[in-house]
Order: sequence, then structure tokens, then C-alpha cells
Amino acid sequence: MNSTSIEFQFADHAHAINTSWVLISSAMKFLMQAGFSLVEAGSVRVKNNSNILIKNLCDASVGAIMWYLLGEGFAYGKDAGGFIGTSKFAGTNLGDEADGYYLQWVF
Repeated sequence: MNSTSIEFQFADHAHAINTSWVLISSAMKFLMQAGFSLVEAGSVRVKNNSNILIKNLCDASVGAIMWYLLGEGFAYGKDAGGFIGTSKFAGTNLGDEADGYYLQWVF
């Protein structure tokens, strides 16, 4: 066995471990959102529970959509003068980065 084949094996395992960790931590973030909903629902009157739950659902949904459309591009796009990103809006202009883009977006 030569050293290059060992390096490729470690690279494959590292990618699998990183992907698993990102997916597990993403699931924990969604479970935290559910926990926040329960805490807020427990702190208001019964008649307002449905409003709180819908607010939290909209909060997560609108946040995910806006991050996809604008946030990813502002945070990780090619910068304009070192301040704000100007590419990667709505998943466009990814080039070779498309493999890890969607995994990172889920997180």
C-alpha cells in the first residue's frame, strides 16, 4: 500500500465525517427551534398558542428563504472592497463550489 492511497482513504473518511457532523448539527438547530416554540407557547395564554407556533414556523421559513436568496451571497460571495459579497446569490455563480454549497446552506 502506498502513501497516496492512504491519503485518499483518509480524505474520503474526513469528507463523510464532516458531512455527518453538519447534518447532525443542522437537525439539532431545527430541534432547538421546536423547543423555543414550546417555551414561548408555555409562556402565553392558551388562546395565543396558535399565533406563537405560526410565528415560529414563519420565522424559520422566511429566514431560510432569505438566507438562500441574499445571505449566502453577502456572507460568502466574492467581496467588493472587503465589505460585502457580490456573488452566490440564490445559488448562482457557484462554479466548483457547488458540492459543499448546499450542505453548508442547510446548516
